[in-house]
Amino acid sequence: MKQIIYSIIFIVCINPMPAVVIPDGWSNKTLSTSTMDVHLSNTGILDWLYSDYAISHQGYTDGSESVVFNHNLWFTGYKNDVLIGEANSYLFTFSPGPIINGMAAMEAYPENSQEYRIFYINQESQTGHPDYDEWPAHLGAPVHEDGSPKIYGSQTAFMVYNDAHTGDDYRGYPFSDPTGLEIAETVWSYDYSPSLDKSVFFRYRIHNRDSVDYQNVTFGLWSDMDIAFANYNWGGYNAEHNFMYTYWWDNSLEQYMPRAAAYVMLQGPMVPTPGETGKSFESSYSDYSNLDVTSGWYIYTESISSPDELGSSPSSLEEVRYLSTGLMVNGDPIVNPLTGETTSFTFDGDPVTGEGWLFNNEVPEGGSGILSSSGTFNLEAGDSTEIIYALVMTEGTQYQEALTTLYEDVGQLRHWWENHQLSSDEFILPGSYSFIHAYPNPFNPTTMIQYTLKSKGPAMIQIFDVNGRLIETLVDGIIQAGAHDIQWNAGQQPSGVYFVKLTYGNKIKTQKIMLLK
Repeated sequence: MKQIIYSIIFIVCINPMPAVVIPDGWSNKTLSTSTMDVHLSNTGILDWLYSDYAISHQGYTDGSESVVFNHNLWFTGYKNDVLIGEANSYLFTFSPGPIINGMAAMEAYPENSQEYRIFYINQESQTGHPDYDEWPAHLGAPVHEDGSPKIYGSQTAFMVYNDAHTGDDYRGYPFSDPTGLEIAETVWSYDYSPSLDKSVFFRYRIHNRDSVDYQNVTFGLWSDMDIAFANYNWGGYNAEHNFMYTYWWDNSLEQYMPRAAAYVMLQGPMVPTPGETGKSFESSYSDYSNLDVTSGWYIYTESISSPDELGSSPSSLEEVRYLSTGLMVNGDPIVNPLTGETTSFTFDGDPVTGEGWLFNNEVPEGGSGILSSSGTFNLEAGDSTEIIYALVMTEGTQYQEALTTLYEDVGQLRHWWENHQLSSDEFILPGSYSFIHAYPNPFNPTTMIQYTLKSKGPAMIQIFDVNGRLIETLVDGIIQAGAHDIQWNAGQQPSGVYFVKLTYGNKIKTQKIMLLK
């Protein structure tokens, strides 16, 4: 924790940011999954003020339990041709509650602050529980057709906040004027699925309560990632599944622990697209499509450095706009130094193989993290859009193992989301039928293959090389329901990539593994 405290003091000394002032009506709540504690606040940012870390991993000691220090939505756009936005990192710009008659709720009706708190329910919640009884459906909290509170996964938190407060303590850093944005945020997790117990979902329903259209809008999720230790997080971009990530690069601590994490955009803002179908607010819309992440920036320094350096933080709203539209802090194009080509994403190489454009020449400061943005689109007066992210965390004894698992988990998560979304009360989880995981990965020369089956039935586990040649069949028979494991010894095989294939009924799941000798 001392490293974090020193980093915050460093920020204040370098950057002319005002002191942190707790906003009126502020409330916090901890959402605990089977693997993580997520400390929420009703002001957009996570609760890093009263927690060692905003998101931490359970079960680890020696200071190695941190995952995320803070995150927040960043927004830019134009109102009457004037740049507007919000790009707070550690201070407060969002105020609790909705916008009422054009005013922030805490300015219009501060006496009702209890109504602007975080609401939390789980599978055991029922009549008699204050948050269940007072569930704010009128503000957009999810409900069933009969109006009763709707729980996503195993537990759900809901809050509303806005960017309309006129007080100086709400304008953040870089400074920005108030806007008409009102955001209803829903957070949930699935604790009963082995494929999702290391993920947390964040849904942002964003309303323009202004009387004026917002043009050429961008939204992005900024995060300060502190996996294990604040100063050892490198970052990059995975082009296959289009997400930014960070990882703890120090392999000297030989312990199975969190080593990689990513914020993955599962659903982006909807834009007009003839002939396509978009999804938003749990419905489908013809002649629309959803934007994905359109730019990504790895931030390795929280202090203000030269705007022409990769990894720098913005110090003005104009610089935030540049980053959010895939440019350098100074507005120049991002150029991949290996190819000479322009790009909207930084460090798109693969740290697992060591190939491509990698960040590996600096020791980041405590504020290193990622910005994943999407845009541009128009948000008309009175209109709304919806963005959904998932935080995915993976573990390993080395960062290569954790990153390999991260790539696979994100791919499986995207596939599940595209097929199931949130349009049904009955969720089909990736772990409902079968689940497979190899540990360690990479390995030499043995790895333990863990698999889970929902019911008794025929199952087969096979190993293939990159050419599709069958190397070995480890399991072939009638297997009981539940969790199982089997070891594969690859001592007679050459180094390289292999695939573990689980066939169970009409379901097939595969995992890529890497033998390093």
